[in-house]
Amino acid sequence: MESLTGEWRLTFPRYSREQLFQLVANIEDYPSFIPGCVATRIIRREGMLLHVDNMFGFGLLRSRFTSQTRLEPPHQAVVHSDNGPWRSFQLEWLLEPLNNGTGCTVECRFTADLRSSTLAGLARLALPETERRTIAAFEKRAAQLFSSAP
Repeated sequence: MESLTGEWRLTFPRYSREQLFQLVANIEDYPSFIPGCVATRIIRREGMLLHVDNMFGFGLLRSRFTSQTRLEPPHQAVVHSDNGPWRSFQLEWLLEPLNNGTGCTVECRFTADLRSSTLAGLARLALPETERRTIAAFEKRAAQLFSSAP
């Protein structure tokens, strides 16, 4: 079965790498802004390794799975899962400071192999819109958290 893959890169000229890493690492806040994220809960911490219980859903479809997130502040977070709907899932966040000394670029890459070919087909159809909505939600959340009032 063919993997689902994606990659996007955002530039935030006014927010620091540390601020944006804080946003990425605050997993338990994801349901408040990430489309399709119904619930997340850190079930165990081992230093910078987080074991997370996740519930994602779109429409009537709901899927629960556990994942492991390895945090490497302030430049990287890697999420991995091989249960629930996933044969294999990996999401990598890379954060790099801009040369202006203030801003940051955030790159997100993922690869997913689903257990169900039907679910994989549905995911493939929904992927472009889901990525667009997730990027918009991430930008909006960063502005809410880090933009100072005029």
